Amino acid sequence: MVSAADSAESNRMLGLAYQGQGQLDAAFDKFRHCPAEKETFELVYNLGLDYERKRQYNKAQLAFEFIAETDNEFRDVEKRIKRCESMEDAVLMGGGQGALGATIINEDGSVEKPMLGRYQVEKELGKGAMGIVYLGQDPKINREVAIKTMALSQEFGGG
Repeated sequence: MVSAADSAESNRMLGLAYQGQGQLDAAFDKFRHCPAEKETFELVYNLGLDYERKRQYNKAQLAFEFIAETDNEFRDVEKRIKRCESMEDAVLMGGGQGALGATIINEDGSVEKPMLGRYQVEKELGKGAMGIVYLGQDPKINREVAIKTMALSQEFGGG
């Protein structure tokens, strides 16, 4: 018979494995099955930061709200929830195109460049009838890459 502690540890390890592979939703699902304690909140907080890096503010907000349900004094979760709400509104109001090109300046002055998948977008290289090409950085291999995107809107005649 599997004890509750063994089950929690299994969920924690699986969650970390999923997060390491970039499967953030699967990781969040596993972390939700862990005890509501500081160690779990640290994992979910870092997961929320990963969601923010990927510009998935609605999912980041859910992660921070998960923590706040039990401990709204944990780190800066209340501030992060409000930031996610405002960022999600900005992304929705600005549309897909503007959101990708947007660089975020944090309160501490640090800069967050947009992410497209695992790639950090540096700048737009060109735009044509088929889509947009960006200069990016692949953090896994530490190299510059070209990121090609396909146009899905009427703007490029693709609708």
